[in-house]
Amino acid sequence: MLISGVGGTGKSFLIEAIKCLVDDIWHPKSGEIMCAIVAPTGIAAFNVGGLTIQIISATNRA
Repeated sequence: MLISGVGGTGKSFLIEAIKCLVDDIWHPKSGEIMCAIVAPTGIAAFNVGGLTIQIISATNRA
């Protein structure tokens, strides 16, 4: 799922709501990762509690 839009449109709010739904359906203490929150920049990833695209895809390996 891709969530995009200009600043102030509620992207972070929507992402947080989706995270809560996923946590309700699949208990986070099960030890399994059910979804990954990914953003193109470190600041954006930090703001939504996720990782960068580069880190999650491991494209930075030499």
